Amino acid sequence: MFVPYQVDAPLDRRPVVNWLVISLIVLVFILQVVTSEKQAAEKAKKAVDAPLEEMFRESEIQKATEKQQEEKSAVTGPMVRFALNGWGLGLFTYIWLNGGILRGTVRLVGNLIFLWPLGNAVCSKIGNKIYLPVYLAFGLLAGMVHLLLSDKMAVGADSVICGIVGMYVVFFPEDTISCFVLLPRPMAVSISGGWIVALWFIFDILEAA
Repeated sequence: MFVPYQVDAPLDRRPVVNWLVISLIVLVFILQVVTSEKQAAEKAKKAVDAPLEEMFRESEIQKATEKQQEEKSAVTGPMVRFALNGWGLGLFTYIWLNGGILRGTVRLVGNLIFLWPLGNAVCSKIGNKIYLPVYLAFGLLAGMVHLLLSDKMAVGADSVICGIVGMYVVFFPEDTISCFVLLPRPMAVSISGGWIVALWFIFDILEAA
C-alpha cells in the first residue's frame, strides 16, 4: 500500500489554506458522527418508554427510513440537512460531509491521503487567496451537474479533489511524489505523479461503487 505525503518539487509558499480545508473536513466529520450517535441514543431512549404497539410501528418506519437513507448516501443525524438534496444550501455544504461512520471513515481517509500532497502542491502554486474560491467553485460546479443528472442525495469532496488532481497534472506533469510504502516493509520511495493520479481515480471509482 502506498501513502503519498509530499510532492517532490519546491513549494512556492506554505499551503495554509489547504491545511485549513483538511482540518475543517475532519472536524465536520467528527461533528457528524457525534450528532448522529446522539440522535440514535435519543431515539432508543424514547423507544423504551413507548407502548409496545407504537414502538413496533415506529420501529418499522425507522427501518424503512434508515434503509432508504443508506441507499441514498449513508448520512444520518441532523447533519443530513447539509447534504446535496436539491437546489439549496446543500450546494455549498455537501463537500464538507462524508457518509456514515464506516463508509464515511473510508471516504475521509482516502480523500485526505490524496488531498494532502496534491492539494498542498496546487495551493502553493496558485496561492492561498485563490485556492479556497477554486476549491469551492469545483464543488459548486460538480453539485450543479449532479442535480441536473440525478435526483439522489450526495455528499463528499470527491468531485472537488478530482478538480485538484486535474490542476496538479497541469502544473506538475513530470514531478514525482514521495510515498510511504507499508508492505512488505515500511520505507519511503518516490513514485511518478501519474501513478498516484491513477490510484486516485481507481479509489474514486471503487468508493462510488
